[in-house]
Amino acid sequence: ARIVPRKAPNSGDSGDQSGDRRSAPLRENINLSNLKIASCQLEAALAARLAGRAPPAAAQVPTTTAARTTTPTTATTTTTATATAARTTTATAATATTTATATRTTPRTPVAPAAPVAAPVVPAEASQFVAAAQAQAEASREVIRILKLRKDSFPTPAAWGFAVLDVPSTSTHDISAGQRGFRTLMRKLHPDKAGSAAGPGLAQAAEVAREAREAIERGLSLEEPPGAPRNLQYSMLCATAGNRKFKLHWASPEVRPEAPVRRYIVAALDPAYGRPLTAAVLEPDYCEALGRFVSVEDLTSYTLAEQELQKMPSLWQQPSATFHVAAANDKGPSKQYEVDKIFWVLSWTLDMPGLGGCGPPNHDEGLSGGMVLRERSGLELKAFPRELQPHVYGQTQSPRRGLADALRGAKEAAGEPSLLLWLAWRLGWECGASVRALHAAGVAWGTYPDALGIHCNAHVNNLVVKPPGVGSESNFLAALDFDMAFTQENFLPEATASHASLGLDSWEGILNFEASMGMKMVLGGSDFASTGVSNATSAPESHSLVELAMRDTLVAAYEAALKGGTDGHPQHVEMRRAAKSP
Repeated sequence: ARIVPRKAPNSGDSGDQSGDRRSAPLRENINLSNLKIASCQLEAALAARLAGRAPPAAAQVPTTTAARTTTPTTATTTTTATATAARTTTATAATATTTATATRTTPRTPVAPAAPVAAPVVPAEASQFVAAAQAQAEASREVIRILKLRKDSFPTPAAWGFAVLDVPSTSTHDISAGQRGFRTLMRKLHPDKAGSAAGPGLAQAAEVAREAREAIERGLSLEEPPGAPRNLQYSMLCATAGNRKFKLHWASPEVRPEAPVRRYIVAALDPAYGRPLTAAVLEPDYCEALGRFVSVEDLTSYTLAEQELQKMPSLWQQPSATFHVAAANDKGPSKQYEVDKIFWVLSWTLDMPGLGGCGPPNHDEGLSGGMVLRERSGLELKAFPRELQPHVYGQTQSPRRGLADALRGAKEAAGEPSLLLWLAWRLGWECGASVRALHAAGVAWGTYPDALGIHCNAHVNNLVVKPPGVGSESNFLAALDFDMAFTQENFLPEATASHASLGLDSWEGILNFEASMGMKMVLGGSDFASTGVSNATSAPESHSLVELAMRDTLVAAYEAALKGGTDGHPQHVEMRRAAKSP
């Protein structure tokens, strides 16, 4: 019979091509299929080595091509002769067998059992090949098993982690068991043992194993998330648009052994996304600038710079910004501590011709900017019923009645509406009078650029409250810290040329900076100038209007004294006596 090979259909054939459509199976997971094929190949090679022979080669193809290349006559003759010989041989053999069976009368001689075949001797290099093949096959099976596991199919992440690490259900499921399972599994998935048979899924399986170990440690850890950082504050280091920089500083959370602090997370509320985005993660590390290791106890501050947060452009296009700081450990982060609105102080004055108009936002601007002062005051006295605490109630009410009587008499005698606002006016007036006296004498308090920025001694922390009976009775304050002061004759414009944009390259610019950016800004409550003392105490929300009124009074009195204006709320003996009352 002649076998005619089937002709492959081409584009011009009109035959049935449904087989072509059926020859495109769905491939949902190519990686797992490749791993299964590689595993089967390794097992076949291993079986061949154990049998002491080489892996099976491809079957030999019969040499029918040579027969087909001969002439038809020769092919026919050869086939006929072969067939005739085959038939003759078969018939003769059949006849001989029948005759021998019929005529044999002697018993069959028993045949001795064959000697056992000795196991093939496997050379040393073959043993190494077998071990390597076993390791690769095992790695391939582990990769297939791990990648099939889905986290959402388990009740808890820890249960999924134990399944990935192949920890038996009969053993104790604790952190140490998970760590042992991780080490055992990673030995199987090591690239030196797994080779290239596991394919690209090897790295993915190793990453899943690490995630499984972390899920077990988080799920079974006895740690608790730490508390929130305390007393979060900020100080402005530079308010120049495009180069703004300020420093966050906080106190560590309350120390609890079950809730240790491992790191701090600083985040910024990005208005473009409507949620806080991580700006920095602070962890213990060696600091080259300090030349020592910085522990987690030392991580209580962080400097935020506009140049380093260019990926949040919307953050710097608003009049205020909100930042969060959270303490964290392996169990998770603490509740985030939010800074009450950080105002860009110069945002309202960038278009003004000079620095004289710089100042903090007024009450309306504060409300439009979304400033919120939190309620942090303690319990009011009315929370303690009089019948339950008669002693405490009586001890506190008596001094309050005496102070109220003294205030009422002082206000009537001086014609002042409020002792607190009168005192705020007096303090602001004395600050303005001090700056005016220095500048009129041709003395600058001490303003110059240095490596840390612009150093300015003209601020309220360089005025102290005098003890009673010291100096003039007409003043509450005394100025100090004149070690950096200089006169107009000693002023060197070339030393301040780098800050000419702020007017510091002239004597008038130096005095203007001290009067506005130094004293006035700090009196208004701004942290633009880092005075070494931050506004640690915030007024409760119920007293926010009172705080704004007092700061406005401080600034108004300061400007009146600086310009040589009229003292609208002068000294009065009764008011001074009431102000000094305990």
